[in-house]
Amino acid sequence: LGLQNLGIDWSSINKQYVKSRTPEQIQSRYYSRSNLAIHHKEDMDRARATYDANNNNSSNSNSKRRRVVHWSEEERNQLLLGLQNLGNDWSSINKQYVKSRTPKQIQGRYHRRMMLPEHLKE
Repeated sequence: LGLQNLGIDWSSINKQYVKSRTPEQIQSRYYSRSNLAIHHKEDMDRARATYDANNNNSSNSNSKRRRVVHWSEEERNQLLLGLQNLGNDWSSINKQYVKSRTPKQIQGRYHRRMMLPEHLKE
């Protein structure tokens, strides 16, 4: 309301609307909040462009499905070896054994497949 009536006259806004803050505090909050929205939009646009470039998709693509890359026999064996040696330290398993997958993918694989009864495993 103060900005609409007074523009960026921080001293007047302080005297008429926000007496509990200094003009410098009002100005700082205004610019930090304005920049957050601008930077957030820029970050989101940059992230979307990076994602599209890495997945060979355009941002107008109707395809929202993730590309499924099945685990190879070698990856499965490496995961088992990592589990035996490191337990459920997903980050270390990723760095030392299954470099082709993220720690989150390794953890998900363990919880989805390794915890199943034998007759349901791949």
